[in-house]
Amino acid sequence: MSGEIFSSNLASLRKVNPALADMLAGVVSDDTYSGSILTRSGHPVPCYGDGTPANSRYDPETEADRTIADLGDASFVLFLGIAGAFQIRAFLRKNPGAYCAAAEKSLPALRSLLESVALDDILSSSRVYLLKDCLPDTLMAQLPARYLPAVHGSFATCSFRSWTSRFFSSSVQDAISSVLAAVGRDYSVQAHFGRIWFSNFLKNMHEMRGRFVTELPGISRDRSAIIAAAGPSLEKDLPEIVANRDRYCVFSTDTACGTLAGYGIVPDYYVTIDPQHYSSWHLFRPPEPETVFLADCVSNPAAVQRALSYGARVILFAGGHPLSRMAANCSPLPVLDTASGTVTGAARNAAIALGYDNPRVIGADFAYTRGKPYARNTYLSELFDSSSQRTASAESAFTALMFRSAVERTHDAGGWTYHTEVMRSYKQAMNAAIQTIRWTDDTFSAFPVDEFLGRLTRGLKEILSNDTGHTDWYTAMLPFFAWFQRHHAIHPGENGRKKAIQLALDMIAGYTVAS
Repeated sequence: MSGEIFSSNLASLRKVNPALADMLAGVVSDDTYSGSILTRSGHPVPCYGDGTPANSRYDPETEADRTIADLGDASFVLFLGIAGAFQIRAFLRKNPGAYCAAAEKSLPALRSLLESVALDDILSSSRVYLLKDCLPDTLMAQLPARYLPAVHGSFATCSFRSWTSRFFSSSVQDAISSVLAAVGRDYSVQAHFGRIWFSNFLKNMHEMRGRFVTELPGISRDRSAIIAAAGPSLEKDLPEIVANRDRYCVFSTDTACGTLAGYGIVPDYYVTIDPQHYSSWHLFRPPEPETVFLADCVSNPAAVQRALSYGARVILFAGGHPLSRMAANCSPLPVLDTASGTVTGAARNAAIALGYDNPRVIGADFAYTRGKPYARNTYLSELFDSSSQRTASAESAFTALMFRSAVERTHDAGGWTYHTEVMRSYKQAMNAAIQTIRWTDDTFSAFPVDEFLGRLTRGLKEILSNDTGHTDWYTAMLPFFAWFQRHHAIHPGENGRKKAIQLALDMIAGYTVAS
């Protein structure tokens, strides 16, 4: 009998999560659950290995309704412990548009449950995502991709007494807290930059229409790649670069280009990922036409426009923004790992993508070395020096920049160096996010801007007309929706998603040929 129950459950799960179904088919069950009993209300309830019913033996549905009532207005729930899934059914009934995730303590435990009781309705539901277990590593890896605040709203966890007393651990709670903190940080960034990212994407695509690079830039195999970041230590390495310029292919981060210009170095590549307007200030000196500009699709369009106006080749690449990645899936467009969040990491990864092995990074201090925030001649030097006054000196401006957050200092023969937690996190992220994709001629094409914007328009209109979510187009627009959700008060009865999509459609219309 258990074999028939498991086969039916597995077939239901395979409809929505074939990968997990395959994993369950290859694992041996343990003794977490063993068989089931019928309650007085006629519902089958799974039993633990010692024969104890996991849910109420009298009225598990009423028990589940009471549990769900404690969740308040949560619109996404992580269910820790599944058992008879009564609490999951109650949540889905109470919240018709809501989604949830659910997990047992381990994969063998999950199989033992699916051998004990029929859960076909839950396993085949597109509104329930089943995790393979609730171990911390699984929660950290899978939950952020399932809980999207801009789509799902508020988050809660739910368990029931018998499961909690047997299997819940503090490490699970710590993992959930870490996931929510990371998701919260990501959501805050999306809510802050969502509109400007979308606007920049449209402007850059419009500016590049008919100007896309269609072949892999040639590289010199006899030269080594140098990545120039803008930390103070950059200055000590530049004389050697000047003396042996022909030996190096120089990739300049946007902030470092002024320092390189001060040494007479024209970079081979210039890399920018920042969406904010001040990133264009790095180009206060006219860019040289022989420099190839590598710009994220959502980076500041003023920098792209300035590079094009001076005759430079500009390569737009798809960084981490989901709309950029969607564009790359629709037509060849270079994909670059920008997960580190640093332009230094992006420049390093660009060199790897272009075929340079083991690029050397200079100036990546990730600290205020010898009491300095940046190397000389960055745009900040120009900005602060030009506005320096007796009562508000450039030195005061740099000091305010360095000490705007808590610092730790270390001392050596060269003087004091200041460190911050943010800079340490940037360094760790850069070391973790290393490009694995190599670009080829097939990576580049005359990107069909109007065709893509037409597909995006149709995708958003389909969401409007069918009132559906979770399509690929919806996912591509999540940062924009996060921004809209944060900055627009939605009154009861209003369809916030509809208003956000209509604004996006109006913005798209301004950059299409038809308009």
